[in-house]
Amino acid sequence: MTGRPTHGPLPEGSPELHPGAEAVLDPAHAAEVLAAHSERIVVGGVDRRGRPIVVKVERNTERHQREVSVLRTLRSGGVPVPEVLDASRDDAVGAWVLVLERIDGEPLTGADDPARWAAVGSGLAQLHSAVADPTGPPFSGHADGTFADHLQVWTEIERRQGVEEGWMTPAEGERLGILSAAATNRSDDVPQVLLHGDCAPQHWLFGPAPEPRPVDLGDAGVGDPTYDLMVLTLTAPERLGDVLDGYQADDALRDHVAAVVPGYRALRLAGEVSWLREHRFDPSPSLARLSAALA
Repeated sequence: MTGRPTHGPLPEGSPELHPGAEAVLDPAHAAEVLAAHSERIVVGGVDRRGRPIVVKVERNTERHQREVSVLRTLRSGGVPVPEVLDASRDDAVGAWVLVLERIDGEPLTGADDPARWAAVGSGLAQLHSAVADPTGPPFSGHADGTFADHLQVWTEIERRQGVEEGWMTPAEGERLGILSAAATNRSDDVPQVLLHGDCAPQHWLFGPAPEPRPVDLGDAGVGDPTYDLMVLTLTAPERLGDVLDGYQADDALRDHVAAVVPGYRALRLAGEVSWLREHRFDPSPSLARLSAALA
């Protein structure tokens, strides 16, 4: 798992994905590029039937199939995720095309009041409880092993890459290993749930509906619910208490969160830095947060 920017420049290698979205969108209406990088594009607009939609053109078959399956499962369980309108392969562009209903609304931000953060905590609890005894890998691209196995492999990748590329000192790499191991060793102490996977504040929208709605579930998987709670509050750690209140976390879960969040946070930030660098985005904000987390 890594950071997922919602806006940014279009790197080389992505323009050929645009025809996959253009084939679905009504050219009479303006389209908006919501995300773009070498792996996928996400475009908002109107289809030829006049419906507001979001189109995801995705190279990764496993990620596409996972998102379709998770969205349909959660929607059938009463979680207010976007409806899947179409999912198909576009051989002309060599990618998968996912068409979703467009959810209008304002994303959660650090400036929002505690009640909104608590509401998202409640919505996240609903998402986590929608599937009883979920099975499957923790994140897209990791078909084998448990959530703990994934964290161990991921940590070693980030430590090696960070030190080799110079954005992490050897001492910081060692510290990352210590923090991550402390979290990994306790990651199975709570029941594993279906995770959002990239539960950032911008992926919860407040609109006409009374409850916040989760979007962008291509990284959904099975693991420790604390991971989602950490990602949600990564840039606003002072809101974690509000989220836990809305989540209706008991004392045992709160103790677990306190123990594992530092390790999850450091690893997520390291993953963001490497992902942003690889996809030609500015990693400076995440790098500053990582340095602070490893200090």
